[in-house]
Amino acid sequence: MFKNVHNSKIFVWFERARFEIAKRVKLTEMQGIDGEDGYYFPVVEAECEFLEPITIGMNTIIKTELERPDVAKLKFNHVIENRKTGAILVKAYTVVSVCSRRKGLLLNLTEEMQRLIDKYLDE
Repeated sequence: MFKNVHNSKIFVWFERARFEIAKRVKLTEMQGIDGEDGYYFPVVEAECEFLEPITIGMNTIIKTELERPDVAKLKFNHVIENRKTGAILVKAYTVVSVCSRRKGLLLNLTEEMQRLIDKYLDE
């Protein structure tokens, strides 16, 4: 009998995918530019639909896309596929808020954040 990957691990995979996109966008470099303490990005919403179990050792691919934001929230859409069959195993999204350590929750992205995100999405 095959053992399934625990659901909590999938959210760790999504976190890694978000951090990879944040690095590509260069948002990780902004963590220190708001005064001394910078910005942080807490998850405020997550929804996940488990369509098929993921067994330990299964070869999968995680696809994550950032939606173009209009406020200081970033929505990431996630899909996990079976690399061998192409079957969609998991569909999900996560939303992070943009917070300043000095000012708290931001309502709008800074101009620099918006510019970096637009540049990434337009590539």
